[in-house]
Amino acid sequence: MPELTIDGPDGPIEAWVATPPDGGPAPGVLLVMDAIGLRPQIRSMADRFASWGYVVLAPNVFHRSGTAAETSPTTDLREPGAREAFFESVGPRMAALTPELSRQDTALYLDVLQGRDDVADGPVGVVGYCMGVGRERGLVTGGSVVTNRHFVGPREVLARGILGQKAAG
Repeated sequence: MPELTIDGPDGPIEAWVATPPDGGPAPGVLLVMDAIGLRPQIRSMADRFASWGYVVLAPNVFHRSGTAAETSPTTDLREPGAREAFFESVGPRMAALTPELSRQDTALYLDVLQGRDDVADGPVGVVGYCMGVGRERGLVTGGSVVTNRHFVGPREVLARGILGQKAAG
């Protein structure tokens, strides 16, 4: 999956882009990450969505707090005490990402996604994962965006046809 740098108003924003195997154009999906950060798990989710026929943009929503590497765990969160220690740094990042900043960023992410040559004309979907559910809910509605209300599992969300189309497979 190619990495992309988005020119944001407060500096560069790292993002991952996943494209379908047939190359598109295909419907676009904005994947809003969880509080743990833009890490290999998010990349896997984006790749999985892309394998079902979508172009997926997964930006680092904590870009004002640091790079993806700086805001993601460096230890195994399954180790005793590691999860608690990591989440001590998450609260301030989440608090700094105000609804106004989220709205501003989401508009930029959607412009970038919809401006891609490999994204088909028509509506795009917004999928929030864990913390991302709260971020995407209420930020974008109407127009050319179809949002889901919750992340019940990637296959279920996309297979339901959030873009009015069934996912392949």
